[in-house]
Amino acid sequence: MLGIKHYDNLIKPDLVVQATSLSLQAENNLLVTTNPQLDATRTTDQEKDMMFLSGTSMATPIVAGAAALLLQANPNLTPTWSRRFNVYGAAVGRIHMLEQGAGELNIEGQSDWLSWFAPI
Repeated sequence: MLGIKHYDNLIKPDLVVQATSLSLQAENNLLVTTNPQLDATRTTDQEKDMMFLSGTSMATPIVAGAAALLLQANPNLTPTWSRRFNVYGAAVGRIHMLEQGAGELNIEGQSDWLSWFAPI
């Protein structure tokens, strides 16, 4: 803010998500019209038109879904504990931790870790 850098002394990112997925597309979608390689539609039903997308717009709902699964298993989790379960359960890859954090989101890893704890 105001040109001042604030550091929290934590390595970022916390973890990564493979964020290549399908998304619904609107009728006459300009993005698909100008980039036909993004079209993933396999039906003539326009209400089911799909497109390939990637990046944070696709990663966000994946992480939100993972958090929802954690909260379903333990409704008393705080946002901090939810983050900790996601980070601890991450699948370690071959990329440096400064590029991938703790690893890739691993929903099965969350459930293994969560089963060790009684509701908080």
